[in-house]
Amino acid sequence: MAFYYGGVGYGRTGCVVFGLPSGTPNESLRRAFSPFGEVVRAIVAINPPTNQYIGTVVFEDEPSAREAVKRMNGKKIDGHQITVKEYRFPEFPPTDPLSPEVYARLGRLGCVVFGLPSGTTNECLRRAFSPFGKLVRAIIAINPPTNQYIGTVVFEDEPSAKEAVKRMNGKKIDGHQIIVKEYRFPEFPPGSNPGLDYQKASASSSDSASDDDDLGPLGCVVNGLGSGATDESFTRAFSQFGDVIHVKIARDAGCGKKIGIVVYEDEQSARAAVEGMNGKEIDGYRITVKESRYPQFRRRAVVE
Repeated sequence: MAFYYGGVGYGRTGCVVFGLPSGTPNESLRRAFSPFGEVVRAIVAINPPTNQYIGTVVFEDEPSAREAVKRMNGKKIDGHQITVKEYRFPEFPPTDPLSPEVYARLGRLGCVVFGLPSGTTNECLRRAFSPFGKLVRAIIAINPPTNQYIGTVVFEDEPSAKEAVKRMNGKKIDGHQIIVKEYRFPEFPPGSNPGLDYQKASASSSDSASDDDDLGPLGCVVNGLGSGATDESFTRAFSQFGDVIHVKIARDAGCGKKIGIVVYEDEQSARAAVEGMNGKEIDGYRITVKESRYPQFRRRAVVE
């Protein structure tokens, strides 16, 4: 039996916020919920399987939390309708002060990178941010609603992360100006070992297949497609190199141009496609083909 005394047995009351628009900063979340009472934490994180933004807000007292849930559920933030649900946070006992050490336990500090050009690879992201300190993770994902490339970078220590945000925000990668925002990553607690395989991959200039398995299957991103490119002609051109998991033509939200995405069953097929198709023509248009990993198609382990 779980004991629940005075409504505080499981930690402070707060809420979890779903449906936030991409790029919502912690400060925006705090401003939206602070009218209801004293906020002791307001943090936005990315849900890795879906790349959706989720907010957690912890209040000093229960009435404030319940009022926030009642008043904010179904409202809009930056034009996006949000869902707000009540939640308890055991990591915030009501009597404990919220010291910097408490915040540190919420996960390693890192950053989210917006504005990356189509086709940016994990290795390119790693090279851009590794001068600021030891990396725990550097990975590119595609935000499905907008087809924009978003990077997440997690550092071993906080000073490195803060320096990276300070120095890289507003800089350019491959001619595209990027926006870099500070974020915490609960899936990487400060005391945890992120895995020797990943650390080796971070220290290496090239990825091995075994090290990158956790970053999703290998595929390619195709730029330079004509406005009349169709899924059928695109699939026909790339399926000759191996078994395809996913094929899609979409528009780059940043420039409006068509881009193609191909995810293969095995890495050899993906690399053969890059080598065989880069610089070739589809429907009279010369294309550029680059390797890319797709964590949203990460295979699940089979337990026998």
